[in-house]
Amino acid sequence: MMSRLPGYAKYFFIIAGLALTCYALILGKSILSPIFIAFIMALLLRPLSAKMEKAKISRGLSSVLSIVIVIIGLAGLSYFFSAQVGSITREMDDLGSKFNDIIDRGHGWLSTTFGIGEQQQMQY
Repeated sequence: MMSRLPGYAKYFFIIAGLALTCYALILGKSILSPIFIAFIMALLLRPLSAKMEKAKISRGLSSVLSIVIVIIGLAGLSYFFSAQVGSITREMDDLGSKFNDIIDRGHGWLSTTFGIGEQQQMQY
């Protein structure tokens, strides 16, 4: 026979259950994170694998090919972005010298137009 609990006890058990669930998720995040990421990857790779299976490729081979295609794509993206970052860092010296030239031209313009010497400009 089921005993009837008062309302406050039900709310206590609900809140305690939520708190314990959150605590368990925090403790288990080192285990749950890779599982969650693997689940998302499986969901994302499923359409590609299904298309390969329709093309009469076995399920195991289509899974392996899907993973290889994704790895090659990620490697290409990382190569592209690292090349762009390298290009930007090489151009930083040129940008710095151009910026200094612009500042010097601005000082000269202020000096000739308004008669404010560079020493006075530097004090501001």
